[in-house]
Amino acid sequence: MLSAVVMAAPVKKCDELASVPFGADVKIESAKLVAAVANLPEHCDVRGVIWPEARFAVKLPTNWNERFQMVGGGGWAGRSA
Repeated sequence: MLSAVVMAAPVKKCDELASVPFGADVKIESAKLVAAVANLPEHCDVRGVIWPEARFAVKLPTNWNERFQMVGGGGWAGRSA
């Protein structure tokens, strides 16, 4: 029987995300810790731009493991009508 040990990536703090390189075309403009409210847990609000002008905002959990899955974006996503 084979067994594997999966090591989790070290968790990054929210304020550290602004200095993490995500590639030459991605610029993180801000990464701010947001306190929990009634229906939303504590999270890191990350804002940035993908060259040349695709702005984005993403809410990452405070214990983010550097994995990301995007769902949706069909139709006119990424294009102006």
